[in-house]
Amino acid sequence: MAKHYLGIDVGGSSVKAAVVDISSGQLCSPVSRWDTPHPATPAALIAGFATLAGQFPATERVGLAMPCVVQQGITRTAANIDAGWIDFAAAQAVQQRLQRPPSSRAATQQQQQPNSVALERLSVEIL
Repeated sequence: MAKHYLGIDVGGSSVKAAVVDISSGQLCSPVSRWDTPHPATPAALIAGFATLAGQFPATERVGLAMPCVVQQGITRTAANIDAGWIDFAAAQAVQQRLQRPPSSRAATQQQQQPNSVALERLSVEIL
């Protein structure tokens, strides 16, 4: 059975989102684009994530690609986004805003791929 996740990719000029079949890697929806706000503060981007998520059917999980290092759900650096992301509890903030339930998949992925930025026990993964 196919699993569909909402994928969100944060870039310096735009934020892109689409539903992805994680088994095949194929897009299951058109890609939606939104101009990255300037400054790209946590509040501004997370509000945009919620707006983008509202354009797609509900999915079990959200995968979030961000231009930063993430450790245990905390963004430690910020490239092409506001410095407010440094040492920010991103996973918790995004999970609260997008209302995704807890999941154990990310903790397993973190153990298998320690340099990935999967988040323990959260349905939002920051990659």
